Amino acid sequence: MPRADHAAPSSRARALRAPHAVLLAVAGLVVLALVGATQGRAEPTGNYRPELAADPLEVGCYPLPEGLELDFPYVVRTDGDIGTGDRARRHLVLHWSLLDRAEVRDRLEAALTEAGYATETTSGGLVGRRTVAGEPSEAGRVEIRLTELDNPAPDPIVRGVVELDLPTTERASADPDCDNSFVTKRFEVAP
Repeated sequence: MPRADHAAPSSRARALRAPHAVLLAVAGLVVLALVGATQGRAEPTGNYRPELAADPLEVGCYPLPEGLELDFPYVVRTDGDIGTGDRARRHLVLHWSLLDRAEVRDRLEAALTEAGYATETTSGGLVGRRTVAGEPSEAGRVEIRLTELDNPAPDPIVRGVVELDLPTTERASADPDCDNSFVTKRFEVAP
């Protein structure tokens, strides 16, 4: 049977070591927190908005037909050619904001007229025609379809979609941004 006087010193030693172990564990956690807070973190710049890609139509990689300029708030969603050969056409899709459908249509009609197109209103939008080399041709035809979005928000940001059916155009700029599909909005779609 163990003696009582030997048991007391080991209990006392354990009791004295316990606060030191807790203190050592807390100190270790503090060091980990300080080191972890500085490792792998970005430097604060004060600017927390991502850089936005340039407006594809302003960069000029694939410009609109000569003289045609859009005068309403829009965002280019997609741009690309559809069809092949002499039937190929450019399909440019925009989202418009802030204005109602009638005002966007009026501004598009004014832009077409200013660029030398004869315009005609259709149920879905507009058709613009101008002569190329003295003759009407597919290269001088622009069709525009406007679709107002059914948005229940009281003041929606995106009000509608503008689809432009245009003649195809070749890349017109050597700007490196023209190699970025997020700038040109010309995304390759697998067949």
